[in-house]
Amino acid sequence: MSDTVKITYHNGQSATADEFINMNKRRDSMLEADGETLNWKLQSAYAVDLDPSRGGELVDAMYLASYDGKEEAYQFYANLKMYIVNGKIITVNQYNQSIVSDE
Repeated sequence: MSDTVKITYHNGQSATADEFINMNKRRDSMLEADGETLNWKLQSAYAVDLDPSRGGELVDAMYLASYDGKEEAYQFYANLKMYIVNGKIITVNQYNQSIVSDE
């Protein structure tokens, strides 16, 4: 990630690289303490060079996220759209889609 990366979550909240790292550490620590899991499985990814004369790539990655908690379990798709220049992530925009169970 670049030092000035801007991460925008599915709910519209934004974070810097440090905020992103600290949030993930806190979340993972709480999940572990409670015996819960949140797993991310890459489903697809592709990159497009929109303008070779300017550099940078648009990367799209789709993940299947699975949460298994004490009282509930669910899955959702997380679609991350990233803009990368010289190997560093400049922006990340996340969009989520719930998976509705027929059970």
